[in-house]
Parts: sequence; structure tokens; C-alpha cells
Amino acid sequence: MKRRRAQNIYVGNQEVFEQDPREGQQVETGIKWSSADNRYFITGAIFDLREDNVVENINGEPVPTGGIRSQGIEISMAANPIDGFNLRGAIGFLDAEIVSDNDATNGNQPRNVPDTTASLWASYEFQNPESALRGLGIGSGITYTSNRYGDNGHRNNIGETLRGFELGDYTVVDAGLWYYLPVGSGDRLRFDLGVKNVTDEEYIVASGGNTRISVGDPRTFYSGVRFEF
Repeated sequence: MKRRRAQNIYVGNQEVFEQDPREGQQVETGIKWSSADNRYFITGAIFDLREDNVVENINGEPVPTGGIRSQGIEISMAANPIDGFNLRGAIGFLDAEIVSDNDATNGNQPRNVPDTTASLWASYEFQNPESALRGLGIGSGITYTSNRYGDNGHRNNIGETLRGFELGDYTVVDAGLWYYLPVGSGDRLRFDLGVKNVTDEEYIVASGGNTRISVGDPRTFYSGVRFEF
């Protein structure tokens, strides 16, 4: 007989918070497709995930949430239409709700959970061995996250707003370039230069409760050198 272990969560002053074991069940089906020349790939999945005895850390304290049911669709694609050019994209739709004996949260969307996420990245690296630009690459990407709630008690099960706050949606654009410099037989140096959050978007990544939030990074410039062998 398999023994079920309780969740032991340590909080301040060496106290231990015990909760029934967290359990889950997931059903998923998906498809994969690739072109005959292996330049195009598409994957898709539909899933239904049910979790029980979920405990969240809210304002530094463990709080039993109850169960969470999540149903969604995820689609991703990759393309290499010509040598050196790469395209990557993904989109996901999620319908998540809390299943709890607490009427204030039952049926609500869990905090920090968006219903839509999407990303797209494109890059090109010069391939012609006779070109002075060979080894130079440039790329840019965009990431989108839809609005999320900052807590679990934002509305009741008949749709009336009770309390809470929204984190808002956000779109972040990144860009970068790189250059490969051969330094030996098969060895090379890679130089990187880029910008994260090009538009200096102000956004909230996640909520840790009504007294804690995680703010997204502002526009950030970076560079680096890497030796590959």
C-alpha cells in the first residue's frame, strides 16, 4: 500500500504548516507535423488538469486554495524557410478556475494565471562563406501575456466583483545581434549585444499577495563573449 505524505510547509519562527498531499490528474492529447523537407514544424496539444489540496504562498504565509481545474490549448511552430532564417512562435489559451468550499473564491480564476499567452521570435544569420558578414546574426522577439488577477477573491461564482486587483496585460519586445569569430580548427568566439524590453514597458510579472508584487525588468542592455569548442 502506497503511503500518502502530507505537505510540510515551513513558515516563520520555525513553524510547520501541514496540509493533505497535493494530488493531480492530467489528460492530454496532441499532434505533431513536419514538412517533407524538415523546414516547417507544428505541434499542438489539448489538456485537462485537475489538482487537489493546492497551497499557495500569499504575503509570505501558506494559504490553502483548494482545487484548481485547468483546461487549455497550446500550439507552437518552427520554420526555416531559407538557410539562416529561423522563425519560432507559440500561443496558448487557458481556462482555469478554483474548485473550493470557500464561496469567496470558488469558480474564480486563480491569481497570476493568464488566459492567453503568445510569443514570436525571428532571426537571421548570414551563411554565405564568401561574404564578409558570414557569422553575423540578428534577431528580435515579442512576448504577450494577458491580464491576470492579483488575488483569488476577485469575484464570486455569479460574476459579481468582490475585491482584489488586476495586474494588467503586457507585451515585451527583445532584440539582439551576435557574431561568430573562428579562432581555430572548429573553435570560435561568439560576441553578443542586445536589448531586453526595447520599449521600456512597465509591467507586473506576478503577485505574491496584496502586499507583494514582482515588477518586470526595465529596458536592459547586455553584452557577452563566449568561447565554443
